[in-house]
Amino acid sequence: MTVWVVIPTHNRRQIVLQCLNDISKQSYGDMAIIVVDDGSTDGTFEELKRYGSGIKVLKGDGNRWWTGSINIGLAYALSRSSVEDYILTLNDDVLVASDYVENLVAVSRAYGKRVLVGSLAVDSEDTRKVAFCGTGINWSTGRWKGYSAESVDLSNSFIKSDSLPGRGVLIPVNAFSEIGFFDDRVFPQYFADEDFSLRAKKRGYDLVVSTAAIVKSHVRLTGTGRHGQTFSAFFKSLFSMRSPNQIWRRAYFSMRHAPLRYKISFALIDCTKVISAYFRKRGMRC
Repeated sequence: MTVWVVIPTHNRRQIVLQCLNDISKQSYGDMAIIVVDDGSTDGTFEELKRYGSGIKVLKGDGNRWWTGSINIGLAYALSRSSVEDYILTLNDDVLVASDYVENLVAVSRAYGKRVLVGSLAVDSEDTRKVAFCGTGINWSTGRWKGYSAESVDLSNSFIKSDSLPGRGVLIPVNAFSEIGFFDDRVFPQYFADEDFSLRAKKRGYDLVVSTAAIVKSHVRLTGTGRHGQTFSAFFKSLFSMRSPNQIWRRAYFSMRHAPLRYKISFALIDCTKVISAYFRKRGMRC
């Protein structure tokens, strides 16, 4: 069973090379690595082409963003894969141990059901800080939050989750014939990964996080509009495709996935929380 690793990147030459250095040293033997460079101008594409025959480098036009780049890699992998294979979506800003892929595959095999297996994420600058170990979504109250490390049993081989981010998710190849590709039309940069995982869940796939498959994530490089910006920058983030704060995409996500009776209320609560969180962090009242 081949694991097809798809890594999108844009203008992060040193970051993606660090990621490749780790993913190319995996103990799992049957792997194919695909890097999709979406129009980098910092020499990333040229550097990747010199990396060697161990990876396939594909090129976007600079307008594919995360989701479109993932889909370019998916199309290449799916045209060459068998039904027993896996796709592993991986962000370029993560570091992994040599048994990382092996641990993901082990959980998928042991689970024995239709399952997507995500990764436990820690902060690369302080690995004691868990950045992701699963999410819980309560549609009726508008609560959508990440589990804390203290709230889950990390001694188990996996943790069930209500959604999965794309920075390290193992997906059976045959799932794409049911679910389709990632939605690069509506979610070109953010929410496409969670959207895909929830679409998979609706198709009967379970979502779990492997506690042994750990990614060290460069948390400071992830997203915009979250860390101490001015009000002007925050306001712009509410309408920017570059930001997870973008209001209309958050609302669209809610309307697509919340149960009918909670669509409006969840969208309103979610968007209100984004705005109020900024003022709380600034020590102000909204």
